[in-house]
Amino acid sequence: MKFPIRTAVLLAGALLLAGAALWFAPLNQDEGWYLLSALRVRQGFLPYRDFAFTQGPLFPFVYQGALPLVDRFGLAGGRLFTLLLAAGTFCAVLLTVYRSRVKTSRESPLWIAAALLGFNTFQAQYTTTVKTYALAGLLLSLALYLWLELQRRPHALRAAGCAFLLAAATGVRLSLGLFFLPLGISLLLRRNQWGHRPWIAFGVCGLIGLGVIFGPFWIAAPEAVWFGLIEFHAGREVASPWLLRAGFLSRTLAAYLPAVACLVVLSFRRPTLRPGFLPLGLGILLVTLLHLAAPFPYDDYQAALYPALVIWIAATLPDAFPKLEPRLPTAFAAVCLVFALSSPQIQSWFSAGRDRIWWRAKPKPDLAVLRETAAHLRERSPEADVLLTPDTYLAVEAGMDVPRGLEMGPFSYFPDMPFDRAVRLNVLNTDRLIHLILNSNAPLAALSGYGFTIQSPAITETAPEAQRRIRRALRDAYDPVSRVHPFGQGNTTLEIHQRAP
Repeated sequence: MKFPIRTAVLLAGALLLAGAALWFAPLNQDEGWYLLSALRVRQGFLPYRDFAFTQGPLFPFVYQGALPLVDRFGLAGGRLFTLLLAAGTFCAVLLTVYRSRVKTSRESPLWIAAALLGFNTFQAQYTTTVKTYALAGLLLSLALYLWLELQRRPHALRAAGCAFLLAAATGVRLSLGLFFLPLGISLLLRRNQWGHRPWIAFGVCGLIGLGVIFGPFWIAAPEAVWFGLIEFHAGREVASPWLLRAGFLSRTLAAYLPAVACLVVLSFRRPTLRPGFLPLGLGILLVTLLHLAAPFPYDDYQAALYPALVIWIAATLPDAFPKLEPRLPTAFAAVCLVFALSSPQIQSWFSAGRDRIWWRAKPKPDLAVLRETAAHLRERSPEADVLLTPDTYLAVEAGMDVPRGLEMGPFSYFPDMPFDRAVRLNVLNTDRLIHLILNSNAPLAALSGYGFTIQSPAITETAPEAQRRIRRALRDAYDPVSRVHPFGQGNTTLEIHQRAP
């Protein structure tokens, strides 16, 4: 097979996998409140000050570009925009790897990078699902492109651009800010060789970038910013934190097994690292350790970091096996393809769980069920523009808003928070929630199994007495009209209610 043909096959396979993830990947509650944050910004509101938000402030502003697609295609439009960002990351990684291999063979590194990124089902799912990972991965990849260009041609402008893009990545995923440490120290240590301008430009522009991105929000609502970025995440509680961290490690190793295998091989071969790759590797390690130390480390945390790891592996692995150059690209891509097709993620796209020894298939993709349910809501109340629901992706799909205070979806409910603080942070405690249910002008309410059954920030189950009070208020204000099962994340039952006359 000639190179252009096999390249076309690889790209077509990667595109097919990403397209399948767009349509078949399970729904995730984050998708709704992330898109809702962008809708709030379009309405003229600011994150933290006017609505609760628990990630860096850049996301809802960049996702203004997704809203025309969301208006036309619903959640699928948001996923399409996210996929376009992931495609940009793919191109940025390939360009970075290509440029890092000046005067040496470039075919194998490009194929390794393309295969590791394009043939990973876990990565395809979480960089198509509407989350922060695709955008953060793109900004990080662009920053690392300038970082490696800086190693070849030291210049203050490249250092400044790298720092500003890294600040932007931090403005999406706060943990990526740890890259500033090894990269900045590396520049400082090379000041005798390169002079003072690169490290000064890197430090100054990094601080300016962070100040521009975070400063206005800190000035406007310092308590809400601290709560959203630090306190909310630190307040999560788990019964067995070390068991959870062991699970995070196990599932991350399984999700990125080809890349992990490459790291194991490189640990034995130990090729000479190219300039700039040691601080890059240290940055990957620091962010990984921070994710591991989180009170509740989700498996997908590494998705934003994975493009950096691919750059490191793809530019380094061929140097460890110079004699395998003619056969390495195709063989490596074939192994990654087999790995992608064997991923348990694919089963989660089509399986509705197991009944004793029988696996049940989903009758329809989650996204199709969401569309049908949204259409049902619009038919039942054509004039409705507000939907009382913590399942915010349903409101987004139906083209409706949610009442103020529900911007964080199922994570909007803080039953133990004092009333005054809940008002300041734009979230709901039990009294505020019950008042909202009884007095909302929303003609319809929709609650899945996630409906106020999770109490934040601990992310534990709501106390039974609080659940009974909420259900009692719902019965007083609304009449049940229909149910949808299975629905949404976790395949729970969605209950639809209509305002009582």
